[in-house]
Amino acid sequence: MKPGVRQEGSEDTPVIYVFFDRLGIFWYFKATKNEMPNTPLPGQYVAVGSGILASATIAICYVLAVSEGNVSPFPYTDITHCALHDPERFVFRIGMLPSMCFMMAFWYLVYGWIRSEETTQGVTSSSTNYILRLGVLACWCLIVASSVLESDGTTQWTLHVVCAISFFVFSCVAQLLTTLRLGALRVANPALLSNTSYNAKRMCNYSAALILVIDIYAAVTQSSAVSNAAEWTLVVVILTYSLTFWRDFKNNGIALDVVQIATPAPARVQQQQQPVMPFYQPLQWYPVAQPFQPMRQ
Repeated sequence: MKPGVRQEGSEDTPVIYVFFDRLGIFWYFKATKNEMPNTPLPGQYVAVGSGILASATIAICYVLAVSEGNVSPFPYTDITHCALHDPERFVFRIGMLPSMCFMMAFWYLVYGWIRSEETTQGVTSSSTNYILRLGVLACWCLIVASSVLESDGTTQWTLHVVCAISFFVFSCVAQLLTTLRLGALRVANPALLSNTSYNAKRMCNYSAALILVIDIYAAVTQSSAVSNAAEWTLVVVILTYSLTFWRDFKNNGIALDVVQIATPAPARVQQQQQPVMPFYQPLQWYPVAQPFQPMRQ
């Protein structure tokens, strides 16, 4: 087995868990399956689920909008107008809200993974905090942008446009910072992610930057068809980026769990002498030289 790669099926192999407690405190730590009272959700399913659900929602809305005659075929329409009229606007809201929730969970997993590797290597970077903040903020911006769409002419267009643009910008910056941070960490730990995964992330970053430049040019030259094509392509690139984490999360044992303070501590934790919380002991479980401190988000 390669160093840093989790062996599938092993109950005693440490896994990086990311979860919230009932008070809204965000935790990440290493433990084994035998030490966990719950069955966590594998991180690779969160990464793929966020991308596939959002892609399917947009695709269904496009098909409905075109079939109903509400919009012209690609590239003569944008994503917004494919979610503006009945019945596609209902599908858009139903699908986009859970997909953005998945995407927020994805960014927390990315953050927990990077932080755990930083702790292992004994390094820190302020850019890691911005990855989480920008990623989650981008999701909230899209939720707001989707919520104000109305077919009766009452759409708050200024709010929608500002939030939609913010989603694209914040997502692209968060993804770029993620790639840069992972690239720096894999210098000391090449097993952190494969060359294929790293190059795929870089390709997404380069593509997003190029598309943004094209979109700005289209806006200046008032070429709506080019601007629409750029918007559709940029969405595909942003969602594809999350899919590149499938193998990373699977190999590194990234998992998501939600627990309550009332959850009984595992037997191994109850036997420890220095409790820091009523249920879990991340300080004890984290195999690093310096103690890990939980962070409130």
